[in-house]
Amino acid sequence: MLNICYIGESPCLLVPSLLYVCVKEDINVAGYLNLAADFAHNFTDGLAIGASYATSRSVGIITMITILLHEVPHEVGDFAILMQSGCSRKKVGLVTVLIVILGFKVYVLGESDV
Repeated sequence: MLNICYIGESPCLLVPSLLYVCVKEDINVAGYLNLAADFAHNFTDGLAIGASYATSRSVGIITMITILLHEVPHEVGDFAILMQSGCSRKKVGLVTVLIVILGFKVYVLGESDV
């Protein structure tokens, strides 16, 4: 779960024990909501891939490729939303990569139980 916290005067996103992303520029609420939704979306993608691998390796590979193909336009849309919300390109890239890594961690955890 993403929480907004403050370090000094800067609002930060907090994913417990995983990351802090401090934001110095003003960001609209839509940007924070998009990050929270993106984290939840990548989390469920990771669960879907892990469950698919639990079914069979071939189903897991097909699901992984399908989710990868749908993630490309999804992440482009997230990039546009965050840019419109007031984030810099560098900040958007960093945050997007960190959110994707979190989803990948869930995928790895799901696959390791197979």
